[in-house]
Amino acid sequence: MMRIFVALAFASLTASIGFAHEDDGKIFDRKPAFRGPAWRASQPTAGSALAASAFPASGISLQSWLTLPTFGTNISSAASCFGYTSPSGREYALLSLSHGTAVVEVTDPANAQVISVIPASASLWGDVRAYSHYAYAVKESPVGVQVIDLANVDAGTVTLVNTVSSPGSDSSHTLAIDETSGFLYRAGGSGNGLRIYSLANPAAPVYVGEWQTRYVHEVTPVTYTSGPYAGKQIAFACSGQNSGWVNTGLDVLDVTNKSSIVPLAHVFWPNPGYSHQAWPSADMKYLFINDEYDEVTYGTPTETIVFDIQNLSNPVYLGRFTNGSLAIGHNLYTKGNLLFEANYTSGLRIFDVTNPISPTEIAWFDTFPAHDAPTFNSLWNVYPYFASGTVIGSDIEQGLFVWRVAGLPAPTTYCQGKANSQGCVPAIGSTGSPSASSAAPFAVTASNFLNQKLGLLFYGTSAASGPFHGGTLCVKSPFTRTALQSSGGTSVPTVDCTGMYSFDFNAYLQSGADPALQAATHVRCQYWSRDPNDPAGFFDSLSNALWFSIGL
Repeated sequence: MMRIFVALAFASLTASIGFAHEDDGKIFDRKPAFRGPAWRASQPTAGSALAASAFPASGISLQSWLTLPTFGTNISSAASCFGYTSPSGREYALLSLSHGTAVVEVTDPANAQVISVIPASASLWGDVRAYSHYAYAVKESPVGVQVIDLANVDAGTVTLVNTVSSPGSDSSHTLAIDETSGFLYRAGGSGNGLRIYSLANPAAPVYVGEWQTRYVHEVTPVTYTSGPYAGKQIAFACSGQNSGWVNTGLDVLDVTNKSSIVPLAHVFWPNPGYSHQAWPSADMKYLFINDEYDEVTYGTPTETIVFDIQNLSNPVYLGRFTNGSLAIGHNLYTKGNLLFEANYTSGLRIFDVTNPISPTEIAWFDTFPAHDAPTFNSLWNVYPYFASGTVIGSDIEQGLFVWRVAGLPAPTTYCQGKANSQGCVPAIGSTGSPSASSAAPFAVTASNFLNQKLGLLFYGTSAASGPFHGGTLCVKSPFTRTALQSSGGTSVPTVDCTGMYSFDFNAYLQSGADPALQAATHVRCQYWSRDPNDPAGFFDSLSNALWFSIGL
Protein backbone atom coordinates (compact mmCIF):
# COMPACT_ATOMS: atom_id res chain seq x y z
CA MET A 1 0.00 0.00 0.00
CA MET A 2 2.87 2.38 0.84
CA ARG A 3 4.41 1.88 -2.62
CA ILE A 4 1.09 2.65 -4.31
CA PHE A 5 0.67 5.77 -2.17
CA VAL A 6 4.17 6.98 -3.03
CA ALA A 7 3.57 6.40 -6.75
CA LEU A 8 0.30 8.36 -6.63
CA ALA A 9 1.85 11.15 -4.59
CA PHE A 10 4.74 11.28 -7.02
CA ALA A 11 2.34 11.61 -9.96
CA SER A 12 0.55 14.47 -8.25
CA LEU A 13 3.78 16.21 -7.35
CA THR A 14 5.09 15.86 -10.90
CA ALA A 15 2.00 17.57 -12.26
CA SER A 16 2.01 20.34 -9.65
CA ILE A 17 5.65 21.44 -9.70
CA GLY A 18 6.44 20.70 -13.33
CA PHE A 19 9.50 18.51 -13.13
CA ALA A 20 11.37 18.08 -16.40
CA HIS A 21 9.55 14.83 -17.15
CA GLU A 22 7.51 12.04 -15.64
CA ASP A 23 10.44 10.03 -14.28
CA ASP A 24 11.57 11.92 -11.20
CA GLY A 25 11.89 8.99 -8.79
CA LYS A 26 15.62 9.68 -8.87
CA ILE A 27 14.95 13.03 -7.19
CA PHE A 28 13.35 11.40 -4.15
CA ASP A 29 16.00 8.67 -3.84
CA ARG A 30 19.08 10.87 -4.35
CA LYS A 31 22.15 9.79 -2.42
CA PRO A 32 25.46 11.64 -2.14
CA ALA A 33 28.00 10.92 -4.83
CA PHE A 34 30.78 8.53 -3.86
CA ARG A 35 33.87 10.74 -3.54
CA GLY A 36 36.61 8.13 -3.25
CA PRO A 37 39.47 7.81 -5.74
CA ALA A 38 39.31 5.82 -8.95
CA TRP A 39 40.38 2.17 -9.09
CA ARG A 40 42.12 0.36 -11.96
CA ALA A 41 43.10 -3.31 -12.14
CA SER A 42 46.45 -2.27 -13.62
CA GLN A 43 47.18 -0.39 -10.35
CA PRO A 44 45.02 -2.19 -7.77
CA THR A 45 46.71 -0.68 -4.71
CA ALA A 46 46.45 2.91 -5.92
CA GLY A 47 42.67 3.22 -5.98
CA SER A 48 39.64 3.31 -3.80
CA ALA A 49 39.34 1.22 -0.67
CA LEU A 50 36.16 -0.13 -2.28
CA ALA A 51 38.07 -2.09 -4.90
CA ALA A 52 36.95 -5.00 -7.08
CA SER A 53 36.45 -7.39 -4.16
CA ALA A 54 33.92 -5.04 -2.55
CA PHE A 55 31.32 -5.75 -5.23
CA PRO A 56 29.60 -9.16 -5.23
CA ALA A 57 29.80 -10.66 -8.71
CA SER A 58 29.59 -13.85 -10.74
CA GLY A 59 31.19 -14.25 -14.17
CA ILE A 60 32.09 -10.55 -14.46
CA SER A 61 35.42 -8.99 -13.47
CA LEU A 62 35.91 -5.31 -12.68
CA GLN A 63 38.71 -3.78 -14.75
CA SER A 64 38.37 -0.06 -13.96
CA TRP A 65 36.12 2.09 -11.81
CA LEU A 66 36.29 5.84 -12.43
CA THR A 67 34.48 7.60 -9.60
CA LEU A 68 32.76 10.95 -10.15
CA PRO A 69 35.61 13.16 -8.85
CA THR A 70 37.76 11.69 -11.64
CA PHE A 71 35.77 13.86 -14.05
CA GLY A 72 35.82 17.12 -12.08
CA THR A 73 35.02 18.54 -8.67
CA ASN A 74 31.65 19.87 -9.90
CA ILE A 75 30.37 16.48 -11.11
CA SER A 76 27.57 15.25 -8.85
CA SER A 77 26.07 12.35 -10.85
CA ALA A 78 26.30 10.22 -13.97
CA ALA A 79 23.48 9.26 -16.32
CA SER A 80 23.65 7.23 -19.53
CA CYS A 81 26.62 5.86 -21.46
CA PHE A 82 27.55 4.66 -24.94
CA GLY A 83 30.64 3.52 -26.82
CA TYR A 84 32.77 4.67 -29.76
CA THR A 85 35.51 2.81 -31.64
CA SER A 86 37.97 4.87 -33.67
CA PRO A 87 39.16 3.73 -37.13
CA SER A 88 42.35 2.46 -35.49
CA GLY A 89 40.32 0.11 -33.29
CA ARG A 90 40.82 2.02 -30.04
CA GLU A 91 37.74 1.96 -27.81
CA TYR A 92 36.16 4.84 -25.90
CA ALA A 93 33.39 5.16 -23.34
CA LEU A 94 31.03 8.12 -23.72
CA LEU A 95 29.57 9.06 -20.34
CA SER A 96 26.77 11.55 -19.64
CA LEU A 97 27.52 13.53 -16.48
CA SER A 98 25.66 16.10 -14.40
CA HIS A 99 27.62 18.94 -16.04
CA GLY A 100 28.69 17.54 -19.40
CA THR A 101 29.82 14.51 -21.39
CA ALA A 102 33.06 12.61 -20.77
CA VAL A 103 35.17 10.67 -23.26
CA VAL A 104 37.20 7.86 -21.65
CA GLU A 105 39.62 5.51 -23.40
CA VAL A 106 38.95 1.89 -22.43
CA THR A 107 41.14 0.17 -25.05
CA ASP A 108 43.02 -1.26 -22.08
CA PRO A 109 40.02 -1.89 -19.83
CA ALA A 110 42.26 -2.28 -16.78
CA ASN A 111 43.67 1.22 -17.27
CA ALA A 112 40.74 3.46 -18.31
CA GLN A 113 41.80 7.09 -18.85
CA VAL A 114 39.74 10.27 -19.17
CA ILE A 115 40.41 12.05 -22.48
CA SER A 116 38.07 15.02 -22.18
CA VAL A 117 34.89 16.39 -20.59
CA ILE A 118 32.68 18.58 -22.80
CA PRO A 119 30.77 20.93 -20.47
CA ALA A 120 26.99 21.46 -20.46
CA SER A 121 24.44 23.03 -18.13
CA ALA A 122 23.52 20.94 -15.11
CA SER A 123 20.95 18.15 -15.18
CA LEU A 124 20.55 14.78 -13.51
CA TRP A 125 19.26 13.38 -16.81
CA GLY A 126 21.36 13.08 -19.94
CA ASP A 127 22.05 10.80 -22.87
CA VAL A 128 24.76 10.30 -25.49
CA ARG A 129 25.11 8.33 -28.74
CA ALA A 130 27.67 8.05 -31.54
CA TYR A 131 27.52 8.05 -35.34
CA SER A 132 30.36 8.33 -37.85
CA HIS A 133 33.13 10.09 -35.88
CA TYR A 134 30.73 12.22 -33.85
CA ALA A 135 29.07 11.93 -30.46
CA TYR A 136 25.66 13.52 -29.83
CA ALA A 137 24.68 14.59 -26.31
CA VAL A 138 21.37 15.83 -24.86
CA LYS A 139 20.02 16.77 -21.45
CA GLU A 140 16.79 17.73 -19.74
CA SER A 141 18.47 21.11 -19.25
CA PRO A 142 18.21 23.34 -22.36
CA VAL A 143 21.39 22.35 -24.23
CA GLY A 144 19.83 21.25 -27.54
CA VAL A 145 21.85 18.52 -29.25
CA GLN A 146 25.59 18.93 -28.73
CA VAL A 147 27.67 17.60 -31.64
CA ILE A 148 31.11 16.44 -30.50
CA ASP A 149 33.85 15.66 -33.04
CA LEU A 150 35.84 12.51 -32.18
CA ALA A 151 37.95 12.45 -35.36
CA ASN A 152 41.15 13.20 -33.41
CA VAL A 153 40.31 11.38 -30.21
CA ASP A 154 43.29 9.01 -30.62
CA ALA A 155 45.50 12.10 -30.36
CA GLY A 156 43.64 13.25 -27.26
CA THR A 157 41.56 15.95 -28.95
CA VAL A 158 37.76 16.12 -28.60
CA THR A 159 35.88 19.18 -29.88
CA LEU A 160 32.35 20.56 -29.54
CA VAL A 161 31.60 21.61 -33.13
CA ASN A 162 27.87 22.35 -33.18
CA THR A 163 24.72 22.72 -31.11
CA VAL A 164 21.33 22.03 -32.69
CA SER A 165 18.50 23.84 -30.93
CA SER A 166 15.42 23.63 -33.13
CA PRO A 167 12.55 23.00 -33.29
CA GLY A 168 10.81 23.63 -30.00
CA SER A 169 12.29 23.01 -26.58
CA ASP A 170 16.05 22.65 -26.19
CA SER A 171 15.60 19.87 -23.63
CA SER A 172 15.46 16.14 -24.42
CA HIS A 173 15.17 13.12 -22.18
CA THR A 174 17.00 10.65 -24.42
CA LEU A 175 18.17 10.22 -27.98
CA ALA A 176 18.73 7.30 -30.33
CA ILE A 177 20.32 6.82 -33.74
CA ASP A 178 19.37 4.37 -36.46
CA GLU A 179 22.89 3.83 -37.78
CA THR A 180 21.65 1.97 -40.86
CA SER A 181 19.44 4.79 -42.15
CA GLY A 182 21.39 7.67 -40.61
CA PHE A 183 18.64 9.40 -38.61
CA LEU A 184 18.78 10.77 -35.06
CA TYR A 185 15.70 10.71 -32.80
CA ARG A 186 15.22 13.05 -29.83
CA ALA A 187 12.76 11.62 -27.30
CA GLY A 188 10.92 13.57 -24.63
CA GLY A 189 12.03 16.80 -23.03
CA SER A 190 9.26 19.26 -22.04
CA GLY A 191 6.61 16.64 -22.84
CA ASN A 192 7.71 16.07 -26.44
CA GLY A 193 7.23 12.90 -28.43
CA LEU A 194 9.83 12.34 -31.18
CA ARG A 195 11.85 14.91 -33.11
CA ILE A 196 13.83 13.46 -36.01
CA TYR A 197 17.00 14.68 -37.73
CA SER A 198 18.93 13.59 -40.81
CA LEU A 199 22.62 12.86 -40.29
CA ALA A 200 23.46 13.06 -43.99
CA ASN A 201 25.91 15.70 -42.78
CA PRO A 202 26.81 14.28 -39.36
CA ALA A 203 28.29 17.58 -38.17
CA ALA A 204 25.05 19.45 -38.83
CA PRO A 205 21.89 17.42 -38.09
CA VAL A 206 18.86 18.66 -40.04
CA TYR A 207 15.32 18.46 -38.65
CA VAL A 208 13.09 16.35 -40.95
CA GLY A 209 9.95 15.48 -38.99
CA GLU A 210 8.29 14.66 -35.70
CA TRP A 211 5.65 12.54 -33.99
CA GLN A 212 3.77 14.24 -31.16
CA THR A 213 0.78 11.99 -30.50
CA ARG A 214 2.11 11.36 -27.00
CA TYR A 215 5.20 11.75 -24.84
CA VAL A 216 8.08 9.38 -25.68
CA HIS A 217 10.51 8.47 -22.92
CA GLU A 218 12.89 6.33 -24.97
CA VAL A 219 12.85 5.10 -28.56
CA THR A 220 14.64 2.30 -30.38
CA PRO A 221 14.72 2.93 -34.16
CA VAL A 222 15.83 0.13 -36.49
CA THR A 223 15.97 -0.51 -40.23
CA TYR A 224 14.87 -3.98 -41.27
CA THR A 225 17.33 -5.48 -43.76
CA SER A 226 15.52 -8.76 -44.50
CA GLY A 227 12.15 -10.46 -44.25
CA PRO A 228 8.71 -8.99 -44.96
CA TYR A 229 9.68 -5.59 -43.51
CA ALA A 230 12.94 -5.25 -45.46
CA GLY A 231 13.69 -1.58 -46.11
CA LYS A 232 11.24 -0.35 -43.47
CA GLN A 233 12.40 1.96 -40.71
CA ILE A 234 10.57 1.10 -37.50
CA ALA A 235 10.60 2.87 -34.13
CA PHE A 236 9.68 1.15 -30.86
CA ALA A 237 8.61 4.05 -28.64
CA CYS A 238 8.08 3.76 -24.88
CA SER A 239 5.53 6.28 -23.69
CA GLY A 240 6.31 6.55 -19.98
CA GLN A 241 2.89 7.08 -18.42
CA ASN A 242 1.24 8.02 -21.71
CA SER A 243 1.27 11.75 -20.82
CA GLY A 244 -1.49 11.16 -18.31
CA TRP A 245 -0.45 8.43 -15.87
CA VAL A 246 -2.81 5.96 -17.52
CA ASN A 247 -2.38 3.13 -20.01
CA THR A 248 1.39 3.02 -20.09
CA GLY A 249 2.41 1.16 -23.22
CA LEU A 250 4.50 0.86 -26.36
CA ASP A 251 3.97 2.41 -29.78
CA VAL A 252 5.26 0.68 -32.91
CA LEU A 253 5.76 3.32 -35.61
CA ASP A 254 6.65 3.11 -39.29
CA VAL A 255 9.01 6.09 -39.58
CA THR A 256 10.24 5.36 -43.11
CA ASN A 257 8.55 8.55 -44.35
CA LYS A 258 9.45 11.19 -41.78
CA SER A 259 6.73 13.56 -42.97
CA SER A 260 4.03 10.90 -42.71
CA ILE A 261 4.73 8.59 -39.77
CA VAL A 262 2.37 5.61 -39.62
CA PRO A 263 1.36 4.08 -36.25
CA LEU A 264 1.32 0.30 -36.61
CA ALA A 265 0.38 -0.73 -33.08
CA HIS A 266 -0.14 0.60 -29.55
CA VAL A 267 0.23 -2.26 -27.07
CA PHE A 268 -0.12 -2.74 -23.31
CA TRP A 269 0.68 -5.38 -20.69
CA PRO A 270 -0.75 -6.53 -17.35
CA ASN A 271 0.17 -4.61 -14.17
CA PRO A 272 1.64 -1.63 -16.00
CA GLY A 273 3.78 0.91 -14.18
CA TYR A 274 5.95 3.01 -16.49
CA SER A 275 6.95 2.11 -20.06
CA HIS A 276 10.63 2.94 -19.92
CA GLN A 277 12.81 1.33 -22.62
CA ALA A 278 12.77 -1.56 -25.11
CA TRP A 279 15.20 -3.48 -27.33
CA PRO A 280 14.65 -6.22 -29.93
CA SER A 281 16.27 -9.64 -30.01
CA ALA A 282 19.09 -10.15 -32.52
CA ASP A 283 16.75 -12.04 -34.87
CA MET A 284 14.08 -9.29 -34.61
CA LYS A 285 11.47 -11.79 -33.43
CA TYR A 286 11.08 -10.55 -29.87
CA LEU A 287 11.05 -7.27 -27.97
CA PHE A 288 12.26 -6.98 -24.38
CA ILE A 289 10.77 -4.10 -22.35
CA ASN A 290 11.63 -2.45 -19.03
CA ASP A 291 8.69 -1.22 -16.97
CA GLU A 292 10.33 1.17 -14.51
CA TYR A 293 7.48 1.35 -12.02
CA ASP A 294 5.98 -2.14 -11.83
CA GLU A 295 8.36 -3.13 -9.03
CA VAL A 296 7.53 0.04 -7.06
CA THR A 297 3.78 0.01 -7.71
CA TYR A 298 3.00 -3.70 -7.32
CA GLY A 299 5.83 -4.93 -5.09
CA THR A 300 6.96 -7.44 -7.70
CA PRO A 301 10.60 -8.48 -8.23
CA THR A 302 12.55 -7.25 -11.24
CA GLU A 303 10.53 -8.21 -14.31
CA THR A 304 11.35 -8.04 -18.00
CA ILE A 305 8.38 -7.95 -20.38
CA VAL A 306 8.53 -9.96 -23.61
CA PHE A 307 6.54 -9.41 -26.83
CA ASP A 308 6.53 -11.36 -30.09
CA ILE A 309 7.03 -8.68 -32.79
CA GLN A 310 7.07 -10.83 -35.93
CA ASN A 311 3.82 -9.11 -36.91
CA LEU A 312 4.48 -5.43 -36.24
CA SER A 313 0.80 -4.57 -36.58
CA ASN A 314 -0.12 -7.09 -33.91
CA PRO A 315 2.65 -7.62 -31.31
CA VAL A 316 1.77 -10.44 -28.93
CA TYR A 317 2.43 -10.25 -25.20
CA LEU A 318 4.26 -13.47 -24.20
CA GLY A 319 4.78 -12.80 -20.52
CA ARG A 320 7.57 -11.61 -18.25
CA PHE A 321 10.55 -13.17 -16.52
CA THR A 322 12.41 -12.39 -13.30
CA ASN A 323 15.61 -13.29 -11.49
CA GLY A 324 13.92 -12.72 -8.14
CA SER A 325 15.73 -9.50 -7.25
CA LEU A 326 13.65 -6.61 -5.91
CA ALA A 327 15.56 -3.97 -7.89
CA ILE A 328 13.99 -1.77 -10.58
CA GLY A 329 14.72 -2.70 -14.20
CA HIS A 330 15.98 0.34 -16.12
CA ASN A 331 17.79 -0.23 -19.46
CA LEU A 332 18.55 -3.35 -21.49
CA TYR A 333 20.29 -4.40 -24.73
CA THR A 334 20.81 -7.62 -26.68
CA LYS A 335 24.01 -8.94 -28.23
CA GLY A 336 23.59 -12.26 -29.98
CA ASN A 337 21.64 -14.45 -27.58
CA LEU A 338 22.70 -12.42 -24.56
CA LEU A 339 20.56 -9.81 -22.81
CA PHE A 340 22.36 -7.15 -20.73
CA GLU A 341 20.28 -5.34 -18.12
CA ALA A 342 21.14 -2.29 -16.01
CA ASN A 343 18.85 -2.82 -13.04
CA TYR A 344 19.65 0.06 -10.68
CA THR A 345 20.53 -1.36 -7.22
CA SER A 346 21.17 -4.94 -8.38
CA GLY A 347 23.62 -3.71 -11.04
CA LEU A 348 24.49 -5.50 -14.26
CA ARG A 349 22.60 -8.72 -15.01
CA ILE A 350 23.30 -10.87 -18.07
CA PHE A 351 20.83 -13.46 -19.37
CA ASP A 352 21.05 -16.14 -22.03
CA VAL A 353 17.79 -15.55 -23.93
CA THR A 354 18.02 -18.52 -26.29
CA ASN A 355 14.61 -19.22 -24.77
CA PRO A 356 13.27 -15.65 -24.65
CA ILE A 357 10.43 -16.27 -22.21
CA SER A 358 12.44 -18.45 -19.82
CA PRO A 359 16.03 -17.21 -19.98
CA THR A 360 18.94 -18.18 -17.75
CA GLU A 361 20.89 -15.58 -15.79
CA ILE A 362 24.53 -16.40 -16.51
CA ALA A 363 26.45 -13.51 -14.92
CA TRP A 364 25.98 -10.49 -12.68
CA PHE A 365 27.82 -7.65 -10.97
CA ASP A 366 26.18 -5.91 -8.01
CA THR A 367 27.09 -2.21 -8.13
CA PHE A 368 25.12 -1.42 -4.96
CA PRO A 369 25.95 -4.05 -2.30
CA ALA A 370 23.96 -2.25 0.42
CA HIS A 371 20.63 -3.58 -0.86
CA ASP A 372 18.57 -4.54 -3.92
CA ALA A 373 15.52 -2.53 -2.84
CA PRO A 374 13.41 -0.85 -5.56
CA THR A 375 15.04 2.58 -5.32
CA PHE A 376 16.35 4.80 -8.09
CA ASN A 377 20.05 4.46 -7.29
CA SER A 378 23.20 3.04 -8.87
CA LEU A 379 23.42 1.50 -12.36
CA TRP A 380 21.71 3.63 -15.03
CA ASN A 381 22.89 2.11 -18.29
CA VAL A 382 25.14 -0.50 -19.88
CA TYR A 383 26.94 -0.69 -23.25
CA PRO A 384 28.00 -4.21 -24.41
CA TYR A 385 28.96 -3.64 -28.06
CA PHE A 386 32.73 -3.13 -28.07
CA ALA A 387 34.41 -5.62 -30.43
CA SER A 388 36.90 -6.51 -27.69
CA GLY A 389 34.13 -7.78 -25.42
CA THR A 390 34.67 -5.00 -22.88
CA VAL A 391 31.42 -3.85 -21.25
CA ILE A 392 30.85 -0.47 -19.60
CA GLY A 393 28.20 0.76 -17.20
CA SER A 394 27.20 4.21 -15.92
CA ASP A 395 26.31 4.59 -12.25
CA ILE A 396 24.39 7.56 -10.85
CA GLU A 397 26.42 7.94 -7.66
CA GLN A 398 29.58 6.01 -8.54
CA GLY A 399 30.63 7.00 -12.07
CA LEU A 400 31.93 4.62 -14.76
CA PHE A 401 32.43 0.86 -14.42
CA VAL A 402 34.53 -1.06 -16.97
CA TRP A 403 34.15 -4.85 -17.01
CA ARG A 404 35.15 -8.07 -18.72
CA VAL A 405 32.62 -10.90 -18.89
CA ALA A 406 33.26 -14.63 -18.58
CA GLY A 407 29.94 -15.95 -17.43
CA LEU A 408 29.28 -18.82 -19.84
CA PRO A 409 29.87 -22.46 -18.83
CA ALA A 410 33.17 -24.11 -19.75
CA PRO A 411 33.29 -26.37 -22.84
CA THR A 412 32.20 -29.93 -22.01
CA THR A 413 32.66 -33.25 -23.81
CA TYR A 414 29.83 -35.72 -24.26
CA CYS A 415 28.87 -38.80 -26.30
CA GLN A 416 31.18 -41.67 -27.37
CA GLY A 417 33.87 -41.84 -30.05
CA LYS A 418 34.15 -44.69 -32.58
CA ALA A 419 37.17 -47.00 -32.36
CA ASN A 420 39.28 -46.94 -35.53
CA SER A 421 41.07 -49.75 -37.35
CA GLN A 422 44.07 -49.45 -34.99
CA GLY A 423 41.84 -49.89 -31.94
CA CYS A 424 42.19 -46.26 -30.86
CA VAL A 425 39.21 -44.15 -29.80
CA PRO A 426 39.57 -40.56 -31.09
CA ALA A 427 39.05 -37.88 -28.43
CA ILE A 428 37.91 -34.28 -28.86
CA GLY A 429 39.09 -31.42 -26.64
CA SER A 430 39.69 -27.68 -26.57
CA THR A 431 42.04 -24.95 -25.41
CA GLY A 432 41.17 -21.29 -24.87
CA SER A 433 37.75 -19.70 -24.56
CA PRO A 434 35.07 -19.40 -27.26
CA SER A 435 34.47 -15.74 -28.06
CA ALA A 436 32.68 -13.74 -30.73
CA SER A 437 35.18 -10.91 -30.34
CA SER A 438 38.49 -12.08 -28.88
CA ALA A 439 41.55 -12.40 -31.11
CA ALA A 440 42.88 -15.14 -28.85
CA PRO A 441 42.36 -18.62 -30.35
CA PHE A 442 39.80 -21.15 -29.21
CA ALA A 443 41.18 -24.40 -30.59
CA VAL A 444 38.85 -27.38 -30.92
CA THR A 445 41.28 -30.28 -31.04
CA ALA A 446 41.22 -34.03 -31.58
CA SER A 447 43.76 -36.81 -30.99
CA ASN A 448 44.04 -40.60 -31.49
CA PHE A 449 43.05 -40.42 -35.15
CA LEU A 450 44.90 -42.30 -37.86
CA ASN A 451 47.96 -40.47 -39.15
CA GLN A 452 48.02 -38.65 -42.50
CA LYS A 453 44.28 -38.87 -43.11
CA LEU A 454 41.85 -36.18 -44.24
CA GLY A 455 39.20 -35.17 -41.74
CA LEU A 456 37.01 -32.28 -40.67
CA LEU A 457 35.06 -30.75 -37.83
CA PHE A 458 31.29 -30.49 -38.22
CA TYR A 459 28.95 -28.59 -35.91
CA GLY A 460 25.33 -27.75 -35.18
CA THR A 461 23.30 -26.23 -32.38
CA SER A 462 21.64 -29.35 -30.97
CA ALA A 463 22.88 -32.66 -29.60
CA ALA A 464 22.09 -36.12 -30.94
CA SER A 465 22.96 -39.66 -29.91
CA GLY A 466 22.14 -42.05 -32.71
CA PRO A 467 23.86 -44.88 -34.57
CA PHE A 468 25.97 -43.76 -37.53
CA HIS A 469 28.52 -45.79 -39.54
CA GLY A 470 29.15 -48.18 -36.67
CA GLY A 471 29.61 -45.34 -34.20
CA THR A 472 27.52 -42.53 -32.72
CA LEU A 473 26.40 -39.31 -34.39
CA CYS A 474 26.50 -36.75 -31.59
CA VAL A 475 25.35 -33.62 -33.47
CA LYS A 476 21.79 -33.24 -34.66
CA SER A 477 21.12 -32.28 -38.27
CA PRO A 478 21.22 -29.71 -39.77
CA PHE A 479 24.94 -29.29 -39.27
CA THR A 480 27.77 -27.47 -41.02
CA ARG A 481 31.02 -29.02 -42.24
CA THR A 482 34.27 -27.07 -41.98
CA ALA A 483 37.12 -27.45 -44.48
CA LEU A 484 39.07 -30.70 -44.83
CA GLN A 485 42.45 -30.86 -43.15
CA SER A 486 45.19 -33.46 -42.75
CA SER A 487 45.70 -35.25 -39.45
CA GLY A 488 49.49 -35.17 -39.81
CA GLY A 489 51.44 -37.43 -37.47
CA THR A 490 53.85 -40.19 -38.44
CA SER A 491 54.78 -40.31 -42.11
CA VAL A 492 53.47 -43.07 -44.34
CA PRO A 493 53.75 -45.99 -44.86
CA THR A 494 53.54 -46.35 -41.07
CA VAL A 495 49.94 -46.52 -39.81
CA ASP A 496 49.30 -45.48 -36.21
CA CYS A 497 47.16 -43.21 -34.03
CA THR A 498 49.37 -40.11 -34.02
CA GLY A 499 46.92 -38.14 -36.16
CA MET A 500 45.60 -34.89 -34.67
CA TYR A 501 43.31 -32.06 -35.76
CA SER A 502 42.89 -28.49 -34.59
CA PHE A 503 40.37 -25.87 -35.65
CA ASP A 504 40.42 -22.26 -34.38
CA PHE A 505 36.73 -21.64 -33.83
CA ASN A 506 37.26 -18.01 -32.75
CA ALA A 507 38.94 -17.16 -36.05
CA TYR A 508 36.05 -18.87 -37.82
CA LEU A 509 33.52 -16.85 -35.81
CA GLN A 510 35.19 -13.56 -36.56
CA SER A 511 35.51 -14.35 -40.26
CA GLY A 512 31.72 -14.11 -40.50
CA ALA A 513 31.54 -17.44 -42.32
CA ASP A 514 28.37 -18.36 -40.41
CA PRO A 515 26.30 -15.29 -39.38
CA ALA A 516 24.02 -17.51 -37.29
CA LEU A 517 26.83 -18.00 -34.76
CA GLN A 518 26.59 -15.19 -32.21
CA ALA A 519 27.29 -14.59 -28.54
CA ALA A 520 25.55 -17.18 -26.34
CA THR A 521 24.87 -19.56 -29.25
CA HIS A 522 25.22 -23.16 -28.02
CA VAL A 523 27.46 -25.18 -30.34
CA ARG A 524 27.80 -28.98 -30.58
CA CYS A 525 30.69 -30.31 -32.65
CA GLN A 526 32.38 -33.59 -33.58
CA TYR A 527 35.34 -34.69 -35.72
CA TRP A 528 35.11 -37.09 -38.67
CA SER A 529 38.09 -38.70 -40.42
CA ARG A 530 38.85 -41.23 -43.13
CA ASP A 531 39.78 -44.81 -42.13
CA PRO A 532 40.33 -47.13 -45.13
CA ASN A 533 40.33 -50.23 -42.90
CA ASP A 534 37.33 -49.29 -40.77
CA PRO A 535 36.17 -52.60 -39.18
CA ALA A 536 32.56 -51.43 -39.49
CA GLY A 537 33.01 -51.14 -43.26
CA PHE A 538 32.19 -47.43 -43.62
CA PHE A 539 35.78 -46.22 -44.17
CA ASP A 540 35.62 -43.54 -41.51
CA SER A 541 36.09 -42.75 -37.84
CA LEU A 542 34.40 -40.39 -35.36
CA SER A 543 35.48 -38.64 -32.18
CA ASN A 544 33.24 -37.96 -29.23
CA ALA A 545 31.64 -34.48 -29.16
CA LEU A 546 32.17 -31.07 -27.57
CA TRP A 547 29.54 -28.66 -26.32
CA PHE A 548 30.31 -24.97 -25.77
CA SER A 549 28.60 -21.57 -25.65
CA ILE A 550 30.03 -18.61 -27.55
CA GLY A 551 31.11 -15.83 -25.23
CA LEU A 552 31.50 -12.14 -25.93
